[in-house]
Amino acid sequence: MRRVRLARLRADQAQPVAVNGQPAIAGAAAIAAFLRANGAPGLDGFLAQPQPSADGSEIDWYTSHPGTAVPLSALNGNDRLAVEERLAIRLGQLKALAEAGDTPAEMKQFLQAAISYPGPDQVYAVGREPVLVMWGHRGAQTAAAVPPTAAPAAAATAAAGTAAAETVAARSPWRRWLLLGLLALLLLAALLTLGYCWRREAVEPPPAPVAEPQVPQIDPDLVKELEQETDRADDLRKQLATLRQQFDDKLKQCPAEQPAPQPEPQVTPPEPPKVEEPKPEPPKAEVKPEPKPEPKPEPPKKAEKPPKKEPQKEPPKQQAAVQPPVPAEPSKSQCQKLVPQRKKWEAPEVVFVVDASGSMEDRVGGQTRLDAAKDSVSFIADHLPSDIDTALVKFTDCNAVDNDYFLNRSQLKQKVNQLQPSGGTPLARSIERAARIISPTKETVIVVVTDGDDTCKQKDPCQVAAAAKASHPNLTINVVDVSGQGLGSCIARNGGGRVLPANTPLEIQKAIKDATNQVMLPTSCVEGN
Repeated sequence: MRRVRLARLRADQAQPVAVNGQPAIAGAAAIAAFLRANGAPGLDGFLAQPQPSADGSEIDWYTSHPGTAVPLSALNGNDRLAVEERLAIRLGQLKALAEAGDTPAEMKQFLQAAISYPGPDQVYAVGREPVLVMWGHRGAQTAAAVPPTAAPAAAATAAAGTAAAETVAARSPWRRWLLLGLLALLLLAALLTLGYCWRREAVEPPPAPVAEPQVPQIDPDLVKELEQETDRADDLRKQLATLRQQFDDKLKQCPAEQPAPQPEPQVTPPEPPKVEEPKPEPPKAEVKPEPKPEPKPEPPKKAEKPPKKEPQKEPPKQQAAVQPPVPAEPSKSQCQKLVPQRKKWEAPEVVFVVDASGSMEDRVGGQTRLDAAKDSVSFIADHLPSDIDTALVKFTDCNAVDNDYFLNRSQLKQKVNQLQPSGGTPLARSIERAARIISPTKETVIVVVTDGDDTCKQKDPCQVAAAAKASHPNLTINVVDVSGQGLGSCIARNGGGRVLPANTPLEIQKAIKDATNQVMLPTSCVEGN
């Protein structure tokens, strides 16, 4: 099981709660086993796993919960309120187990100690679940100083003086009165010391004991009902997101909302060279018979057809001309308004699945489908917000599927530009490979760029898309069909996405840009450019 370290804390920053003469965290393994066997749903993983250092000066706290860990103090609004509610539920469940009659006596003590923790700074949110570190500890306390006990010392001094006085008096009767005076002085000093101690104890009472944190009593039935309502609210949010997606899809299908297709740039072929026809000379006057007009010379055969030239690829300037307009380079303050404001762990992921099979060598608008897709992905990589993680999955044959995990923008463009068309189309394996590298909780978009169906027949791409969506609720799979036939509809439907057909380089670039579901920024607003 994969563990993630939440924090490394000093052991002396809080006071450990002792159970049978040892710190409560010494029973962490036994507590975890007991909660797995007897605890309510959600308690497994609530207590972080402690691992003290070799010298005992520090404690590492680990969790096995999947997802990104965020301190409770960093959350705001409804997110923090939801985690605090679950925190109260989990503490109530621990307390209920500690008070249950069938819980072993020693385990009751461990569970009661585990409820203690220094404060909200020791709470982390992993997904929607709270995880507690520094459990089994209280806030650091200083032991109350014990006032010195002067009375016994004074009494001993007085007793010694009395004994000495009696001995001397027995030996020297004439000094008896002098010794009795000294004894009276010693008794007076002892009485003054006792009075000082009693007064100090009255003025300086011992410090009040620190109260144990009060955990509210929670009915287990209410806890179960609250969790059911929370799950129902999550389902309603997902249904609302699905309805919004369906509404957006239907809205885009409305004719009034579709942008007018832009004409494909026409490349005018070079005109054949003009050949001037030689003019016949006029007949000479000396010749009596009327000369017959000489036939016009035929133009050279080379002039009948223009010389054949190999089709030339459009120069980079022509490709740049069909790229969608990018806003004028803004100032730094304008960039701050354009760049999405979010935390690093809130940024989405975009994975490009690019078909490099042999059919992608077909030409559209003066270049191959694969070249148009490569230029489009490179262009989009330069204009995506810099906090978005990008990855590439490419395939050139049924058994040649490769993924490069997450890449920076320079690496992404380099890998894309190295693609060469060959082989078949293993769509199912490529989508399955992409689903293995993405986060199970982040918002993620898989953009499938292809010109046909799965020709390898190794797996059903529609079932693979449905399985990927089931294991990644925040995943969207959009299909860019560069054949223009609307292929891949079941992949998009099972992946919660849509199909975007495209026939020209301009349409391919616009479709891939729309399929990312992300805003495009001017290059000056993208970090690293």
